[in-house]
Amino acid sequence: MFVSAATAWEIAIKQAMGKLSFPMARFGESLAESGFIPLAIEIPHAILAGALPRHHADPLIRSYAVAVLDG
Repeated sequence: MFVSAATAWEIAIKQAMGKLSFPMARFGESLAESGFIPLAIEIPHAILAGALPRHHADPLIRSYAVAVLDG
């Protein structure tokens, strides 16, 4: 299973808003222990994401799809 830096960003924002309690100091360690693989989204992925069919409008989700397919 892949996870991106945007996941940590979203969790940290929700935590700052008081909507979530999560030990962010251990986030990277917890992911590694659980077998998650960091997903690198690079400029070529973003460019390819723009060319995908419009099944999903969220640009980050589209970039995830391209990065995973490029895997």
